[in-house]
Amino acid sequence: MLILLSPAKTLDFTSPSESNICTEPEFLEFSKVRGNDLSTPRPEFGFEGLKDGDKWCICAGRWTEALEAGKAPKIFLKATHQKMLSMVQIEVLEKYALDLK
Repeated sequence: MLILLSPAKTLDFTSPSESNICTEPEFLEFSKVRGNDLSTPRPEFGFEGLKDGDKWCICAGRWTEALEAGKAPKIFLKATHQKMLSMVQIEVLEKYALDLK
């Protein structure tokens, strides 16, 4: 599975989140409608649900699906696997990159 890093949950609990990065409600709703509810807490799995400012990983397929629907979230391009370039042109990824500014 290809992994695309995008703002939301991270496994790095020691580094503070950047306060100007927040989850994107449009993407969360898009994902929920397609059967992947990322905002509802699921305590039985230790999942608190995504909130503004969280960082998370999504698969490349979901991100490109969201892109085609106009709901793609911003990404950390420098942390995105190079195989993503076989699915999306670099210029498109750069438009969504938070870490190129």
